Formats: sequence, structure tokens, C-alpha cells
Amino acid sequence: MNMPTPSVEKNEEWRVPGMALVSGVAIGKAFFLGTSPLQIRELTLPQEEVEHEIHRYYKALNRSKSDIVALEKEAQGKQGQQEISSILQAHLEIIKDPILTEEVVNTIRKDRKNAEYVFSSVMGKIEESLTAVQGTPLAVDRVQDIHDISNRVIGHLCCQYKSSLGDAGQNIIVFSKELTPSEVASANPSYIRGFVSLVGAPTSHTAIVSRAKNIPYLANFSQENWERIQEYSGRLVLIDGIRGEIIFNPKSKTLESCYKQKSSSYRVKSYPQATPHATVSSHAASLEELRMLSEFFPQTSIGLFRSEFLAIAEDRLPSVEEQEGVYKSLALFSDEKASVLRLFDFGEDKPCPGLDPIKERSIRYLLKSSLMLDDQLRAILTASASGPLKVLIPGTADVVEIIEVKRRLENIRRSFNKDHVIENIAWGSMIETPAAVLMIDEILQECDFISIGTNDLMQYTLGNNREAVLPRYLGNPLHPSVMRMIHHVISQAKQRNVHASICGEAAANLSLTPFFLGLGVQELAVAMPAIVELRERIASLNLNDCVEHTEKLLRARTCEEVQVLLT
Repeated sequence: MNMPTPSVEKNEEWRVPGMALVSGVAIGKAFFLGTSPLQIRELTLPQEEVEHEIHRYYKALNRSKSDIVALEKEAQGKQGQQEISSILQAHLEIIKDPILTEEVVNTIRKDRKNAEYVFSSVMGKIEESLTAVQGTPLAVDRVQDIHDISNRVIGHLCCQYKSSLGDAGQNIIVFSKELTPSEVASANPSYIRGFVSLVGAPTSHTAIVSRAKNIPYLANFSQENWERIQEYSGRLVLIDGIRGEIIFNPKSKTLESCYKQKSSSYRVKSYPQATPHATVSSHAASLEELRMLSEFFPQTSIGLFRSEFLAIAEDRLPSVEEQEGVYKSLALFSDEKASVLRLFDFGEDKPCPGLDPIKERSIRYLLKSSLMLDDQLRAILTASASGPLKVLIPGTADVVEIIEVKRRLENIRRSFNKDHVIENIAWGSMIETPAAVLMIDEILQECDFISIGTNDLMQYTLGNNREAVLPRYLGNPLHPSVMRMIHHVISQAKQRNVHASICGEAAANLSLTPFFLGLGVQELAVAMPAIVELRERIASLNLNDCVEHTEKLLRARTCEEVQVLLT
């Protein structure tokens, strides 16, 4: 017999623990998206109505395409929204797939069934086949994408597609059992202050979109709490993305503390350009983002330029000449510090547009696609005549991969004239696999700098896929094993005087900042929206306290012990 959950007075302050997928602080009224699934009936049509049904299906499909195109155009060129654009472009590719036209239309004609039923059946089969593929991030991403598109098309067929979040009221926190990427992409950050869902993962497409729009997002609540949460529609709610909780009916003291945090996060021009303990650099993925960075964050260097998004944004590989233009802008971007240019980081979860999939990722993908790699290296070498560049090799597992890339660049240099000096290029390696951690001494011998990718390092160390919601005993920002790996890598880099940075999601997690400073991390590379808050966090810390705190964290045996120390 189930015991009833403790009652909570609806006017009292109620703190509900969850997980911060996108950090930040937000206040607004709780707004619940409709979660009732559309009821789809199976209908057999008279022969004379079949062609009309097909026309109705095409109309819904075209409306869905128009929705996605409008969202994608809105995201194009906006600060930090390159990844939103690429996700929506992937949605467009799915919706253009012949299986959504030929198979659905042929089945409507053959079986004389209604479009909603046929489309739902076809999409259901696709979801089932992808769900059966265990442990592949691409499959999990695609299930979410298929589910998103399916809801949109069926909603148009049933004339019940819910309105865009861009039209929602002001100052609201959106609650939904499950949020889709396109729902979040349609949100206007001026009106929608935060997202809350029953389940979610930090590296899901939905979280990526929310992070790019700088909207706090919390998820992963207990079922019991979620059922009670739904009774608080219209109530004032505070998202505390630092502590990982939502607070209904916050008291005046709680609100005062919140407003202090919120006001500090919006001070754009008053932050210190440099901090005594570590440098904060920025991610970028386009020339537009470089312009934004120059305007809003002068003297901030590029800690990670994601070159693969040049291809994803245009749905094709850029030519050598196009790459040269972008890389030259990177080389000239800062007089004080060279920009970090990561080589194309393609794989199953980020396929290269226009090319057949290769079952490899990162540097192994490039070594199998030698023409693509050589073209990129040629463009880099040409651009380096304008200024220095730091070239970052993704997904390194063996020092041989670094040696091979350097050998290829040297061969290309020999075919150039003497104006192209290879000394203008510094070499770096992403450290994002256990193999790279264990081979760090050999890797450091071939590198001028390294960058630790905490997202993949956590994934490959714990053996999970990046969309999965980890059990609570593993659900901290960093597992103790990963903390010890990072400590080992930073210690070895310091011994060899090799510059080390952190560039994963953990770099922007303010609860981890003392840990990184205590280790002696020299640089934290984050998305533009996180720069101000991170700089102020660093400036507020005492280095000796950070070292002491880090020593305690490295002795922690469980995620629970880590969590206690981080709060």
C-alpha cells in the first residue's frame, strides 16, 4: 500500500531539488505546457477521399517545414546560436526524407487509411528502431528529433499544434514533462525566463538549445515531486541553477539573494578583463560570433573555435579559400593571445554535410578523410602567414595521431613558398578519453598546449551515452574518477610547462570553479553568455582556499561526498 506524500501548504516556500542542465538564476510565474497526447484514431477512407487525404498530409508537412525554416532563420547569425541553427537544419533534413513522403503517401493509397494514423505508425517504427540501438549518441539524438517532428506534423494534421513559445506571456517559467529542441528554439528569452522538465540530460539537443539562448533549465525531479509541482500553476517560482533547485513562493530573503545573483550576472562592461588566477576565454563557431565577441567582450581571446560548424551552418564543406578567410580572421583576432582553432570534429553525432557517414569520430574521422584534412591544413597554413594560430586536434587517443597531423602539415609547407612559416602554428590536443589521460606524458611531448574536454571524458570514463540521465549516485557535474583524471593531466602539464585549459560544460559550472583554480588550471573556455558570471566568480575566490578545497574533493570517494563539498 502506497503511503501518501507529505502535504505542502501552497502559500509556503517550497524548495524542490533537481539537476541544473543550464546554469543560471530566473524568476517568473509557473506556466505548464499541455502534455495530453493527441488521440489518433485509425480510419478507413472511401476510395474517392484518398487523394484529398494525401493533399491534407502534404499541407501539414509543408506547414511543418515552414515552422522549422522560420525558427532556423531566426537563429542564423545570432550570438551563440550556431548550434541551434545546425539542430534545426538536421530537423529539415529529416522532414525532407523520402520515407516521410513516399512511404506515407504510398501507404495511404494502398491501405486507404487516414494520414494521422499512417504517419504516426511510420514514425513510431523509426523511433523503435533507433531506440533499439543502445549506447550511440546519434541514435538517442535522433529519437528526440523524430519525436519533435512527429508532434509537429501530427499537430498540424489534427489542427491542434500548440502555439510557439515565442507567443507566450511575459516573465514565465515553462514547465513540461518533456521539452523538445524546437519548443525551446521558439522561446523569446525576453519573456521566457527558464525551463523545467521532469527528465532531461545536460548534453541533449534541448539543453544545447536552451544554453545557446542563455535560458536556465532544470530537470530530473522525482515523480512524487513532479505530481505535486503541477498544483503550482501560476505561482511565483525561482530557478536556482547554481544549487540545482526550484523554489515556489520564495520568501523575501530568498528573492533578495536571488536578485543579487541576477544583477551581478548582467553587468557587462564592469568586469575585470583579467583575473589573478585564471584566464576566461570564449567559444566561437562563426565570423558573426567573432564580431559579437569583439563588441561585447573586448580583449577576450578565442579558447575554442569549432570549425566543423562552418560546414554544418552551410550544409556543405567550405572551400579551401572560404576556410582561409575565416582562419585569417582568427589569426588577426587578438594581438595578445593566439586563437585556438579546433580541426573539424565530425562523427556519428555530428555528421559531415554531403558526405557518407564514416564510423569514426574526431581525428580518426579526419585521418580516414585525408583530402578533407589536407585542405583544412592548407587553409590553416596560408592563414598563419597573417598571424599565429593554435591548432587543436580533437579526440586524440594515441600520440601517433598528433605526429601524423604534424607530418602532413610539414609536407604541405614544403609545397608552399618561403613566406609560410610553420613556427606560427602551435599544436594542441584535446584530452577527452581515458586513453589520452593514461598517455598524457607522451602526448605532452608533442604538444605546446592541451585542452580537457570534460563532456566526452565523463562519457567515456563512465561508459554512458551523452543523452542518458545518469542515476543519482553518478549524477554530479564531475565523477570523482574524472576529477582525479583531470588532476593527473594538469599535474603532468605543469611539470612540462605546457599550457592547459578546460573547455567542456564543466568550465562554466560555478560550483567547480574553485576546484579548477585549486588544480592550477590556467584557462577556462566557455560560451559567451557565461563569461561575465565566471570572471566575477574567479575574482571573488581566494587561491589558498581553492587549493585546500581541491585537496578535499580529490579525497572524495563518492559523488555524494563530492556534492556535499560543492554545496
